[in-house]
Amino acid sequence: MSCIQAPVGTLRPDQVQQVLILAEQAPEVHHSRPWRFQCTATSIDLLLAIPTDPWGLDDNHREAWVACGAALLNLRLAIRSCGVDPVVQLLPQLDRPSLLASVEIDGRRPTNPDGAELSLAIGLLETRTERFETDSIPEALMVELRYAARIEQAWIALLAPADFHLLGEFVGDTGEFELLDRSAHVAVIGTLQDDAASRIRAGQAMQRVLLTAARSDLSARFLAMTEGSSAGREQLRELIGGGLWPQVLLQIGRSAV
Repeated sequence: MSCIQAPVGTLRPDQVQQVLILAEQAPEVHHSRPWRFQCTATSIDLLLAIPTDPWGLDDNHREAWVACGAALLNLRLAIRSCGVDPVVQLLPQLDRPSLLASVEIDGRRPTNPDGAELSLAIGLLETRTERFETDSIPEALMVELRYAARIEQAWIALLAPADFHLLGEFVGDTGEFELLDRSAHVAVIGTLQDDAASRIRAGQAMQRVLLTAARSDLSARFLAMTEGSSAGREQLRELIGGGLWPQVLLQIGRSAV
């Protein structure tokens, strides 16, 4: 964060601090936060904090762009919970590829109840679950999760249990996957395109899905795809029908305490 204690648009200084604290609670990538926030008089900007391909097509850093998208969704929800309307521009300046999004504070309107509930779920989010219960996720809840992804212009595809054994070929640690509880759903969040903006949208979709799941007492565990394995992503893409570019691979279920 590089924001002084000053108002941003119609947000008071204490509200600016509040929304930035919530925004920072996005899932980390390899125990690091690849984003930073910068405030202006009228906007909060999201910047990529690591050196990478100028337009996010370096597959080794795809997860960093997705994580930044998750932080952006948190920021949007936190601002909305203050009764303020954020206007988001993705990749607003071609000469500043590290500027991923500019979130302008455009005015006030009644707080969205659903957005307020999701912002409260940020503190409940658990993405390091070790074991899952054997109960399946109700179909009505799966519909909610799919809708959450669609809001952010992404889609969820569920892998069939018969295909789980193939994941060992392109997840980051095949031995680790063999130890995971197979009772949870294995879900892929994908986008129609594979450009920089799509990866940021996938991160926003992932976070909205995870927050929606947390609100219903579900947990998740990330399965890291092997870095630089374009062949692995292609294989995963074929497994989910060939129409989506896989951006996030995770397990979702009820945590077994």
